[in-house]
Amino acid sequence: MKTNSTQQETAGTFVPCAESLVIFRKLQSVRFFLLLFVAFLLSAATVSNLNAQKTWDRGAGTNNWNDANNWSPNGVPTASDAVNLNTSSSNGVNIIINTSNAVCASLQLGGTGANTAGRITFASTGSPKLTVSGTVTVGGRGSRNNNRRGEITFVSGATLEANQIVLTQSTAGDDNPGIITMTAGSTLITGSFVVGQGTTTWTPSTGTVILKSNNTLPATVFNTFHHLTFSAGTTIAAAALTINGDITIASGAGFTGGAYTHNVAGDWINNGGTFTNTGTTVNMNGAAQEIAGSASTTFNHLTIASTTSTTLARNITITGNLNVTASDVFDLSTFTCNRTTSGGTLTVAGTLRLSGTTGGLTGSNFPSNFSTFTTTGGRVEFYGSNSQTVPALNYNNLTLTGSRGAQSITLSSTGTIGIAGTFTPSATFTSGAYETEGSTINFNGATQTIPQFAYHHLTRGGTSGQTATINANLSIAGNLTVSSGNLDLNTTSSNRTISIAGSWIQSGGAVHFFEDENGNTVTTTVSIQGNLTVSSGTITSVDGETAHNGLFQFAGTDEQVITFSNPANITYTNFTVLNGAVVRLASNISLSEAKDSKYVGTFTVENGGVLNLVTYTISGSGSESRNAVFNLNSGGTLITANANGVVGTNASLNATGSTLTLDLDPGANYQF
Repeated sequence: MKTNSTQQETAGTFVPCAESLVIFRKLQSVRFFLLLFVAFLLSAATVSNLNAQKTWDRGAGTNNWNDANNWSPNGVPTASDAVNLNTSSSNGVNIIINTSNAVCASLQLGGTGANTAGRITFASTGSPKLTVSGTVTVGGRGSRNNNRRGEITFVSGATLEANQIVLTQSTAGDDNPGIITMTAGSTLITGSFVVGQGTTTWTPSTGTVILKSNNTLPATVFNTFHHLTFSAGTTIAAAALTINGDITIASGAGFTGGAYTHNVAGDWINNGGTFTNTGTTVNMNGAAQEIAGSASTTFNHLTIASTTSTTLARNITITGNLNVTASDVFDLSTFTCNRTTSGGTLTVAGTLRLSGTTGGLTGSNFPSNFSTFTTTGGRVEFYGSNSQTVPALNYNNLTLTGSRGAQSITLSSTGTIGIAGTFTPSATFTSGAYETEGSTINFNGATQTIPQFAYHHLTRGGTSGQTATINANLSIAGNLTVSSGNLDLNTTSSNRTISIAGSWIQSGGAVHFFEDENGNTVTTTVSIQGNLTVSSGTITSVDGETAHNGLFQFAGTDEQVITFSNPANITYTNFTVLNGAVVRLASNISLSEAKDSKYVGTFTVENGGVLNLVTYTISGSGSESRNAVFNLNSGGTLITANANGVVGTNASLNATGSTLTLDLDPGANYQF
């Protein structure tokens, strides 16, 4: 073995000396810095390539983007080129995108020097498209000079796609316009919009704007669009938007509406995106519109102001209020528009159309969970071919239509169906029908017409002094109730019959059997199988004795009771007890006299009819020349516990009265 001061060797082992280690480490350091320098050069080359500049020199003598000699340096821009269209020229730079695959990294339209306007438009054929991976800046900057403008003019079929659109980069004091003009069939795709302080002109025309990234729309300029699509990311509104075409939320995309009212003149289409609606009102104010898409939308406040109609093509929900404005139509078809929780107001000043059978209020798709339903001036229409149930609500105008075949329309038997305007039951059936058992319809408006219909309970509860008129013969399966307002039973020149299987119940209002200024002799008959009760209000013919008296006809199989709290309030009215009917008085009755040959009040008990006066009286009233008349026909029965029960001129009952003429048939039955 040999040793020295710089190295030593042992069997199978080499140990370097200290000087060798120092040299080795220096070589490693040099190698590291060489590698770092090479990486720097490569990086610089890459950056240089990404920022390669292209300017316009029109060397090819055309305005076409795709001519290589029009550029400096020569060559059509690539996706890594920054394009500056700011060459000084008396007319600026005007370029036509004449290819479907034009690209660049960024685009500057308009410069900082005089006469550096930059303008692009698109070829009229071939679906031209320019794709910019970065920012498109429209408008130059510097001192106020209109020739630094930037301008983009679309044609039909043209597309511009960019990461960002900056409309005028001018700052305060500048006025270098940025102008974008779209047209029908054109498309602008961008991640966001930015608005500078120069003059801006944004004309969406009937083009389509597609937002593809997270962004917040500017508060000015870019708040009016035609078709607006959110294809990805979330777009946040910073002002009220006006959408003159369709608004579309694509799957995975989002739209945050903010506390603004957004007007939509086209369709609302949600294909699986997210609509954040806090404080937002959507106002559908176009013509024939749809709320559609593959997914349901939840609106905060939804207003239907369509000049033709807005139709549901998807179920939707509401967290706030639903408002159908005057003259507008909201057609739910078979879909639903319910409130998510109880509360809010449903206002129908226009028309709400429903053809659904489920999903809303029982047996229909009428919107549910609204605490307040206001229908001033509005109309609700139940239509279609299926069975439906009409909820017990206060309507203004109510229309029931459609060819129902074997299906039925059921009126709710719980609560009261109020109608303040017009009732139009025009549905047709084969074996189906209106199912009205247990239902109540209340005509509670001002001037109204009560049409022919299979009413169960019919009520007049309208405005004091205003008149509802029955315009046809009626068959009422339950009661007829008058609580307020006027009720005219007949205003025609034809006889009228109103059949009531239940009772006449009057607690107010004024009932007119017939209004006739010419003394027409038509008869209006009310046939009752229940009781006749008038606790308040009046019954008469409007023109008194000049019209034929109205007639109450008693046709029940059980005892019927007549109760007048004030007999003087029932004038120019006749009464007839038919065969098989038993009528008991619970108050006095006063029959009206008349002049000359006019129409006096008459009470008749026909063969087989029974009248039980108990202790009450029937008498005439007035001081006219013709007495009222009481007729007891052969086979009729009169029961009284009062010797003065019928006060008239026939000595067999009472000889002291002078206002009632008695016609008592010898074949009648008398029980005292």
